[in-house]
Amino acid sequence: MAVLTEIAVTIADLKVVRPDILNFQYDTESDSFAEEINRAKSILYRQVKDNERLNQPSLTEAELTALLLLVKDISDVEYLKERLVLLTIAEIFKANDMFETSSIYERDSNNVELIYYVDANDDGIIEISEERKIQRVSFGR
Repeated sequence: MAVLTEIAVTIADLKVVRPDILNFQYDTESDSFAEEINRAKSILYRQVKDNERLNQPSLTEAELTALLLLVKDISDVEYLKERLVLLTIAEIFKANDMFETSSIYERDSNNVELIYYVDANDDGIIEISEERKIQRVSFGR
């Protein structure tokens, strides 16, 4: 199944965050990070799925899967894309056995708010009932 097909990550997106990202290509035969992008999309898909499962516990697995096909990023801010770019960079560093650096980007990814909408009526307009937002709980200042 195609996961989060609406969101495309390019090498240019990765270079914005990490300009030297091409130095960390695990597979020198390929000039893309398709495998790492797909792994990052799977992680993000699971995060969104867990959130939807918490919000709507009565949905069956099939209904939940169908609902996730309607998940879209908010176009002017692109929270999901930002989170996906950081997760992809983390996966690239994992592939290079640079786990400490990877954990930094994973943490940064988790610090990006999980905000998206489920376009239930497929009209492309964000309605209040369609928007989903997860904010991190923080203590202190």
